[in-house]
Amino acid sequence: MKKVFLLTIALLLISASCFAKVTEWVDPTYNFNDVKRIYIKLNIPEYFIDGSQDMEMEQAFFPRIKESLKDKLPGDYVIDSIFTVAEKIKAETGVDVEALYQQSPAEANNAFFQYVRNNYDLGMYVTMIAYDRGYEYREGITINEPVTSTSTSTITDAWNPMNQWRVNTTTTSTQERKVGNGLFPAVYVTARMDIYKMTDGKPVWARVDRRERLIKPLNQTTNKSMLSRMSGDFGDMLYKKLTTVVGKPTGKSVSSNRAGF
Repeated sequence: MKKVFLLTIALLLISASCFAKVTEWVDPTYNFNDVKRIYIKLNIPEYFIDGSQDMEMEQAFFPRIKESLKDKLPGDYVIDSIFTVAEKIKAETGVDVEALYQQSPAEANNAFFQYVRNNYDLGMYVTMIAYDRGYEYREGITINEPVTSTSTSTITDAWNPMNQWRVNTTTTSTQERKVGNGLFPAVYVTARMDIYKMTDGKPVWARVDRRERLIKPLNQTTNKSMLSRMSGDFGDMLYKKLTTVVGKPTGKSVSSNRAGF
């Protein structure tokens, strides 16, 4: 029986304004270079679904995954989301899984799962764990604030020195300011990426990314911008896994006008 080695890597980054912790394990026996077809799904727990947060998460996640992974791979790769898979099932089998779900959720889920299992090498599932705003106590920090100043200069007409006019020039610079102990607004985002083989459902890669960041005058970080960067990192890392041995591809994937990807 093939022995599976688990590799656990912890990365901890702490500063006065940000905190990031990544825990990861990878199956080193799995050859990512054999992968050509990947199904990607964003799992949003029910407690996040309110018609606002869940939509914001999708808007932060899918464009960055597309930019960092799908758009950089050659056209022989197939990268699909739940949206494009539903359209492919309808086009190839005539089954409208969205309509079927209204009548029989179990039957629709089974049809969807069987299609994904039979047509993709890997499934990449990203699950949202935290997406919050709060406050962090700090023992005093230095922040950069924008400072605007206006200066006035006099311009003289070279042909007629009697003609003069004043011009106001506004400039913006930054200025450091020390802030005493207290509570500062912060954002928190945690997501878990799990990648499975679709043939047998066995995991080959798992990564938990937890990030916190203070909101400063010149750094208006939001949950959406933080998740967007995190999603880009997920895509970049998978791209490197897929192309490490064969080298960096030079082609572009075929664009799609469909929803999602």
